[in-house]
Amino acid sequence: MSYNPADDEVLEEEEEAFIDIDDPNVEILDDSEPQPVESSSDEDVDADNENRVEEAGDDNGEPQQTVEVVDLNAVQDHIPERDDAVATFTSTPKLPVHAVTHQMKGTSIFAASGEGEEVFILQLNGDSLQLVESLKGHTDTVSLLQFSPDGKWLASASLDCTVRLWDTATWACVHQLTDLYGEIMCLLWHPSSLVLAAGADDAQLAMWNVQKGSLAMYFVGHRGPVTCALWTPDVKKLVSGSNDGCVSVFNPKTGVAELSLTKDLSNDNAGVTAMCFVNSDQCIVGCEDGTIHVVSVRSEKVVSHFEELHEQAIESMCVNDLSTLLLTASCDCKLIVWNVNDFSPRTVFNVKESVIPAIWVGSSVVAAGCSDGVVRVWDGRSERQEPLQEFMGHRRMIFRLALVDDMIVSSSDDGCVKCFKLSLPEV
Repeated sequence: MSYNPADDEVLEEEEEAFIDIDDPNVEILDDSEPQPVESSSDEDVDADNENRVEEAGDDNGEPQQTVEVVDLNAVQDHIPERDDAVATFTSTPKLPVHAVTHQMKGTSIFAASGEGEEVFILQLNGDSLQLVESLKGHTDTVSLLQFSPDGKWLASASLDCTVRLWDTATWACVHQLTDLYGEIMCLLWHPSSLVLAAGADDAQLAMWNVQKGSLAMYFVGHRGPVTCALWTPDVKKLVSGSNDGCVSVFNPKTGVAELSLTKDLSNDNAGVTAMCFVNSDQCIVGCEDGTIHVVSVRSEKVVSHFEELHEQAIESMCVNDLSTLLLTASCDCKLIVWNVNDFSPRTVFNVKESVIPAIWVGSSVVAAGCSDGVVRVWDGRSERQEPLQEFMGHRRMIFRLALVDDMIVSSSDDGCVKCFKLSLPEV
């Protein structure tokens, strides 16, 4: 089975291995302003790249299938044939909803946010999605939300360069974390719920003591936005991926980068967009150019590469409950299931629509949110291209998916959060 951070015995071992923030022998940075690391990202790309067709050839000079790079924000509304949602919440004002997340198993509480700068606390009650609370304080788009593993905290991250911590018992903002100096790109809770880490486009990561709301450590070394972060399965190291094309492994006690890998990743030094551990050692790394690589933390090197089937950035990556199958999604209209044992492709679903969020439902079913506003569901073990279910109702692209019991919850560019009821056969 895959690593389960909720297991009490494992958590005790993690906390012993992890940094003791109150230990006088541990160096804790003061609150003085750090010197931001200079970014060297390739942001000056021709504007017409958004709508051009990229041509590629194989090693023999034969043309390959071309993929049109589409500006999804410019796509017109889709008028759905029907609305399959059992419950819908529409933001006021009606602005894109970028994030939705479920509090924890056994609850019906969700949080959603987007360009309206507010965080909406929602409760699923039968066939209605009720607004419980509206959390205000951010001054720009709230793009990331994560509940702590124990459900007691909600972290919200914004383009205003701050992270806010909300107490889920009262929904009061307990801490405002302002130690990063750029848009927050990723959030990461420690399994103990005592520590929160975040990466920003100022090329830095920060880690905070949640109870005190104080800075515990900075992590520097990247030269571009920090796009994703993970704990190693033993929770002793912090792994980060960046737009600079580098994967780093940090010691959380000292802040020192013990490993920085760029060699043998993308040939074009493409930025890292997604990461996922598939076992205690191997971290799968997806890049902007669609390439996927296997990094061994123990041997400190890239040990393998996936077949190059994706043609655009890896938008989503996750492993199933049994850690036997890996799911990757991209705006190239492909959803791919890979075998973890040998990293071979098992099934390529040609979705015909761009996919940003994709998740596992248990160990064998996959769900994807598509650019036409439809949530599609497949048997991830089958080669059958026809979806098991298609949920209509959204008018624009879907940004995030969350799962609770037999419900899929989606957030969309159309300003709505919708709940769809799964009714799958035994697969």
